[in-house]
Amino acid sequence: MLVADDLSPALANTYLLRFQDESRRALAEMQFPGPCFSAAWLGVPALVVGRESDRLVPLGALKRAAFFHGAALHALPGQAHALMLEAHWREPAGLLADWLARTYD
Repeated sequence: MLVADDLSPALANTYLLRFQDESRRALAEMQFPGPCFSAAWLGVPALVVGRESDRLVPLGALKRAAFFHGAALHALPGQAHALMLEAHWREPAGLLADWLARTYD
């Protein structure tokens, strides 16, 4: 599920119609990723935010990403993947805004 169940079907359809196919390069990078350096190793602040029941990026992947990058993890309840396309988008946006304010005051 890309968008949350609490969106009206009309609004969800409006969002979905704006999606486009992934580029060949993006698909290739997902299948054959290059080197990936830890944000912690590079000295770059990082934050991992996702949904507990996201079917595209499961909770285990969120936990591994947070661990690898030395990042805080915010696993929000729900199952939608596109956090910014939800009726309650302000919750994840607020987490990000607060983290940015604390990190880059």
